[in-house]
Amino acid sequence: MGTESNEFRRGWRVLLGCFLGIGFGLSSVYFYSIGVFIKPLTTEFGWTRGEISLGSMFGTIASVIGSITVGRLVDKYNAVLVGVCSLFALSIGLFLLSTIMSGLVSYLVIVTMISFFAIGSTGLSFTRPIIENFERHRGLALGLVLSGAGTGAIIVPRLLTPFVAENGWRDGYFILGAIVLVMTPIIWLTFNGRKAPKPPKVAKTGSDYPIIFSQTAFYAIGGIFLLASISIIGTVVHFVPLLTDQGLTPVEAGTTASLIGFAAVAGRLIAGFLIDRFPAGLVTCGLFLLAACGLVILALGGDRYLVLGALVAGLAIGAEIDLLTYLTGKYFPQRMFGQAYGLLFALFSVGAAIGPVLYGYMFDFYGDYVFAMLIGASLLALSAIISLILDRLEPKLT
Repeated sequence: MGTESNEFRRGWRVLLGCFLGIGFGLSSVYFYSIGVFIKPLTTEFGWTRGEISLGSMFGTIASVIGSITVGRLVDKYNAVLVGVCSLFALSIGLFLLSTIMSGLVSYLVIVTMISFFAIGSTGLSFTRPIIENFERHRGLALGLVLSGAGTGAIIVPRLLTPFVAENGWRDGYFILGAIVLVMTPIIWLTFNGRKAPKPPKVAKTGSDYPIIFSQTAFYAIGGIFLLASISIIGTVVHFVPLLTDQGLTPVEAGTTASLIGFAAVAGRLIAGFLIDRFPAGLVTCGLFLLAACGLVILALGGDRYLVLGALVAGLAIGAEIDLLTYLTGKYFPQRMFGQAYGLLFALFSVGAAIGPVLYGYMFDFYGDYVFAMLIGASLLALSAIISLILDRLEPKLT
């Protein structure tokens, strides 16, 4: 208990800064707003849902490249500085969507730029300080800071959906950009002057990628989160349109979608608590099976079970990055954390590129999301099965 108290007392500024950085970053403010803009943009420009979902695919391809680059920067330079610069880039990108976006090509170009330059405003940068400053209760600390994205999932759809319906999508992008811009220096100042100890320096002799690629854990973790992200990201991006297709008003859809955020925050905290006490592979398996059940409820339960499906799926959906970060820290030493996490996050991002497009074109073909949700549930179940091998692997390189 003393160790826990010392870690949290010493590192509270780190926790707060990382929470805010993730909460106002790419994986929160931007990601959870994508679904809010799908219908307004398709209505104005005549795009299909498959076409607008290309934005997620192009953007995520850019984030794959960006995450590998940022991973090396985080290992070599100040992770917080990388994250703050990415937050500034995110605000600029949102302003560009509000002001100069005029068609599908410009939309794809801007979201690609956002995804590349703002990828450091995610856990890629803002979990490194947690890995450095927490050990005994690292899982809980990660759950706390990564719940920042879940907080965005609560607030963004609930407030932004009716705002966009009333004021239009350009004002919606502008207000998001303004919020991120205002918060960026505040987040930087939160870290300024912190007293947490610095990690010991380790001599490096070049890239650690060959070592990372030689580890079975890399392929197991990468496969798990590649498959899971197809399902998770596809579901989250299309959830607001799914709700309005069921007849909900924009206000009702935003309120219901925010339930995923509440469940995601709970899921991250629960996952953080559990992985400090139980085998990480077993926890991962259980949470992804729970998410699969939630998607089956959404697919087959009809409008009467939307709330239940959102809550069940959200509990596990909220834990995905928490689990990915924890597993990276467990199986790879601190000196190569950024590089290993960058590569694994890139694989997660590949799935994130596929998921929204897959869901969008399935909707265009079938006229609803039932088949897409069932495919998503199957992928999560497969991820859960693969997770069972993790606890048999060696925990960490030296």
